[in-house]
Amino acid sequence: MTIGNDDGYECEQRPADVAGHDGEPHVGCSDRVDLTALLDSHRHGDDGDDAALERLLARLEPPLRRFLARRVRAMGRDLDFVQDAMQQSLVAIVLGLHGCRAQTDAELVAWALGVARNQLAELLRREGPWSDSLDDDQAPVVVGESFHTSAGQCDDVDPGLDVLLGVVGRISAALPAKAAALLWMRLIADYEWHEVGAELGISAGAAKLRFQRMQVSLRAHVREQLSELPEPERRSAQAWLTRQLGEVIDG
Repeated sequence: MTIGNDDGYECEQRPADVAGHDGEPHVGCSDRVDLTALLDSHRHGDDGDDAALERLLARLEPPLRRFLARRVRAMGRDLDFVQDAMQQSLVAIVLGLHGCRAQTDAELVAWALGVARNQLAELLRREGPWSDSLDDDQAPVVVGESFHTSAGQCDDVDPGLDVLLGVVGRISAALPAKAAALLWMRLIADYEWHEVGAELGISAGAAKLRFQRMQVSLRAHVREQLSELPEPERRSAQAWLTRQLGEVIDG
């Protein structure tokens, strides 16, 4: 279900979808089908299993729409631009699904958000000057078919984010449900502290404090994951994470 905010943009009411699930961050319903299971059914079912594809896109649409609406709103663009970016993103996702290497729901959502980010960047390049960037002073990331094939494809891409998306996806799969949701809502989906708090049933200050407490553990998990990567990828991801964590805590 969506709700409209004061300026007319529709935002998804359940940000826990960013972690790959509806409602509570924890998957508590036995009849829910994992996103990766739907992806597998689409890939290997009869005639591509259109029903599985439709269900997968329906599950991905809420976090994608919110992700795009927040950025488009910040740029002063209208609702039509959100819809254009959404449709272009869904098409790109469908075309890229067979090359997606996500192993968990969190990784699949991260991959889809990266595709959406890239499609929004393409729309901005076609329609206006580069001053309409996605994240104030940050250039867009190109994710492409997987987490690991697109870093370095474009001069204005920070490959650290591309690497980090995959790392965060793997880490979040091992975290407690609420911790994983907090991680995704802040680092990937840019939720405000009061929004995070509302979803977790705590105050904005408590949400911020909880994230601060997670930093030591998060960095330890990231270092462990990054230690297995080639040196260039490891350094770029570490640099991005250091910057982003500083912005999150200061913001």
